[in-house]
Amino acid sequence: MAGRSSDLSEWRNWAAVGFISRTGVRPSSAVDLKWTDIDFEKHICLLRHTKTNEQYFVPIPSAALTDLLTWKAISPVTAEGYVFFSTYTEKKLSPNALTQAIRLYNLSRGVSKTSVHPLRHTFATLYLQKGGRAEKLQKTLGHKTADMTQRYVHYVTDDLVEDIDDFTF
Repeated sequence: MAGRSSDLSEWRNWAAVGFISRTGVRPSSAVDLKWTDIDFEKHICLLRHTKTNEQYFVPIPSAALTDLLTWKAISPVTAEGYVFFSTYTEKKLSPNALTQAIRLYNLSRGVSKTSVHPLRHTFATLYLQKGGRAEKLQKTLGHKTADMTQRYVHYVTDDLVEDIDDFTF
């Protein structure tokens, strides 16, 4: 059982990293996600437990859906129905347990920056760099105010100005 459990943990951690990095969802919301909260046809999930205590929908990119479907196919059906659960007890993970699991997962792959929060920052930055709108990002990240989202906008606009003189006359 220990071997199967550790194998499942690897798969769970892989799916969690893919989901968080492709949606920007906080680990504290990810651990509360249930399979019934995901609409695979509409590419959305309902976050019921959030930092702002307000439920909202988050779009799920196709690659993240594929990861989730792969994880769902190999993971056992648990009584509570959580997507990211303890592979030892089949109970809900705490946010700290998920963060720790991802930290160890990253370390085992030679990734030195092991915090989960940079996955959220990377999602937001890439979203804007690829032309996403700040208003949509604000809703996707669950920010109550535009001020929080502006951090990412400044990051991207600073990048735009960085070498402008090299490419103009």
